Amino acid sequence: MGATSKIKMEFGMRMARHVIFREIMSGCRKNLLLSPLSLQFMLNLVASGSSGRSFDQLLSFLESESIGDLNKQASQIMAITTSERSSNSSRQESVSGQQGPFSSYSLSGISGPSISEYQTPLVGFVNGLWVDHRFPLKESFKEIAKDVYNVEVRTIDFITQGKQVKKEANLWAKKATKGLIKKLLPPRSFDKDSMLVFANGLYFKGILVSAFEPSRIRYEAFHLLSGATIKVPFMTGGSGSDMRPFYESFKGFKLLKLPFKSDQDNKQFCMYIFLPDKKFGLQKLMERINSDPRLLHGQLELEKVKLGNVWIPKMTFSYHIEVSSVIKELGLTLPFKETDGELKEMVDSADGEKVRGSKLIHKARIQVSEKGKEAADCNDLLSEVTCGSDVDVQSPPSFVADHPFIFMIKEERSEVIFFVGAVFNPLLEA
Repeated sequence: MGATSKIKMEFGMRMARHVIFREIMSGCRKNLLLSPLSLQFMLNLVASGSSGRSFDQLLSFLESESIGDLNKQASQIMAITTSERSSNSSRQESVSGQQGPFSSYSLSGISGPSISEYQTPLVGFVNGLWVDHRFPLKESFKEIAKDVYNVEVRTIDFITQGKQVKKEANLWAKKATKGLIKKLLPPRSFDKDSMLVFANGLYFKGILVSAFEPSRIRYEAFHLLSGATIKVPFMTGGSGSDMRPFYESFKGFKLLKLPFKSDQDNKQFCMYIFLPDKKFGLQKLMERINSDPRLLHGQLELEKVKLGNVWIPKMTFSYHIEVSSVIKELGLTLPFKETDGELKEMVDSADGEKVRGSKLIHKARIQVSEKGKEAADCNDLLSEVTCGSDVDVQSPPSFVADHPFIFMIKEERSEVIFFVGAVFNPLLEA
């Protein structure tokens, strides 16, 4: 099915909302970024290698009825995370100069023209699975992982090869994502108790329909939840701008929707920004979103309106999380419990030993900046937003994101949410 088909990913959304809500309630002050699409995709792969009660529980949480449903959804996700233009120009590469388990890794990330040369958003999606040598992978699962999920799979000795493999895997991810995801695997990814380690990373690179100009950057105060203020660069519009973004004011927050440029008829990406009315209103906003998930599905009615000031801070940050603990908190426990793991369709285990998933590592990265020359290493990502700063007799509303907010990036035709995040401090980069 094409990219315009609807893709169900409710559990991925639940995980993303749960993490953001949990982090905000615990007093976390680092920027948050998760991909519901990536999380759903990773669990689909786990389910494809599961059996028994673990398989039944995964199907229930993923709202699927069979392996066929899971594989169909995985194919849809792969289609929507592949740019037609980039896939036509991409090439298979090996990690240059590498020897050992990753020497034959193909780089399935985006290659081809730079972002300034065309108008279609680029999406980079990398996935890996590492299995300890004690548990040989089944050939049938290798085929599914490669052909359906486009996942790089390796069997290694976690104890003797772990450090070198982590280094090589991070180089592979860096090359596959044009340097945007530099460290896919964190320290201590492999240890003596690990059996299976899954990891994925996602980045997005695009230009919004009406771009900010570099000359319009303003350094103004951003209000932190601590009560302090910092000076950050804001993208702003000039007076006389004719931009009319999608906007609406609701009880307690404002919502802005900004479309990305695209020359593909079957995809349209948009960025949504949920801005609390109060400078310290992020917790209440997230409580409302958590109690009414429809708010994060873009189901609110917005209108194209003329705005006064629109300020969006420039941002560059990534977020990294090991998600198996989150999954357990939501009740999905069996595939990751030492006494109940049933990944028999994935590996052969000696002496009937239960094989469980050890780690599920997720990383996402984003950069938000104004239109202009890309950085020398092609790392400029995402975005330019334009807005008007007219002052007229009707006093049009303004959208000034000068305090913590929630945002998401959504593909409108498939209704897939690529990213959900929270910005506490635009200057922080993880």
